[in-house]
Amino acid sequence: MLLLDAVLRFPSLTLSVMLIVLMARDAWRYSQAKLAITLLISAIASSTHTMPAGWNLPDPIFNVAVFIAIPGAALQWWFARSILEDGFCPTWPDWALMAAACLFKLGWSLQGVGISPPFHDFRYVASYSINLFLAGHIVWIAISGMKTDLVERRRGVRLWFSLFIAAGGMLNLIMELLGQSGEFETLFIHATTLPMLVWAFVWLTRLEPDRVFFSASQPDAQPQLMSDVPVRLAPSLQKLDQIMQSELGYRDPDLSVRLLAERVGLPEHQLRRLINQSLGHRNFAAFLNGYRLAYVKTALSDPDRALLPILTIAMEAGYKTLSTFNRAFRSSEQETPTEFRRRSLESAQDDTVQN
Repeated sequence: MLLLDAVLRFPSLTLSVMLIVLMARDAWRYSQAKLAITLLISAIASSTHTMPAGWNLPDPIFNVAVFIAIPGAALQWWFARSILEDGFCPTWPDWALMAAACLFKLGWSLQGVGISPPFHDFRYVASYSINLFLAGHIVWIAISGMKTDLVERRRGVRLWFSLFIAAGGMLNLIMELLGQSGEFETLFIHATTLPMLVWAFVWLTRLEPDRVFFSASQPDAQPQLMSDVPVRLAPSLQKLDQIMQSELGYRDPDLSVRLLAERVGLPEHQLRRLINQSLGHRNFAAFLNGYRLAYVKTALSDPDRALLPILTIAMEAGYKTLSTFNRAFRSSEQETPTEFRRRSLESAQDDTVQN
């Protein structure tokens, strides 16, 4: 058992350290990399303080590792969301759930260093319930975003990547609830995470032979120009523009990638690539919001429509619910539709008075 533990644990630790170095060197400007580094540090701490008997760290280092490992599950949740959600930025509910997860895990950590807080059974149930929710939320985000994700490479890996993380968390939870903790639990954790670490390391360290061996590129190598894409798909791009601009296709509340692809006359994957590479949108909702919000802002700025309810304008633009519209509007304009309308109408009135 100790030999198997060493075979799984130490390669995982080594790969984790190497991934931290790679991301700190090459990807520090990305928020996802910073979250990944923090998550890996927490995972390393968790792995080191669960060493089998005989490999235990000195007490000061052990105690520090115990507490660094506390936010591991919540950091995994944030990291997965940063990969799956464009522009992910934790809001106060995310921070609140992070705090709750850490608070309940803190009770376990204190008990691990000889301090016994009250309500142990409650902490046990609450901690694992939160972890189960976080894993389930990752799965839900991965599945619900499949149809609208326009980034082809992310769409190809998001489901299995997220399911791998969530499934590992759920299986670990089930095993803990069944009482299969201790050495068997740590073996299971390292057996499930090692393949993912190997994949991440291989993916992040692709060899560039020309650079490594100081060789010139092949003379017949022709780079693929992004400008070739719009030229090749110009008729489809024109058709798409006609549907959205002239035919006001965005006002259809049930418009989807599949329905729009049928109207344009392209397979779904080609339409996704067209919208992503030619128009720069990373998801279908952002593509639709560009048209819908432009319509809404024009209507809200129109004095002749000042008495028209905002809900009516939102429905005209193609939004199904007021909450979806409000969220999209605030994210785009950093103010509510009511504030935008009042400011726009006041500005229009001032211009009229001056003229």
